[in-house]
Amino acid sequence: VLKGRPDGRIGVNFQFALPATSFWMKAVNGLNVIAEYDSYSVNCGIGYNFWKDYISGVVELTQCKYPSAGMVFRIHLK
Repeated sequence: VLKGRPDGRIGVNFQFALPATSFWMKAVNGLNVIAEYDSYSVNCGIGYNFWKDYISGVVELTQCKYPSAGMVFRIHLK
């Protein structure tokens, strides 16, 4: 998905959609590849959903130099 904004920022998000024939194919389908650009820097990273949509891990490179990582725990309110 390509998302552009009027101020020049742009982002690309790619998620695999391979046939779930093996454990590794299912694992790759949960991988989310992210790239962002603004007038100052380029950021790239990956995200992965570990358990349904509740626990996610994110690893990114800010300005393609500085690494950062984090875990996200989501609570879905109904």
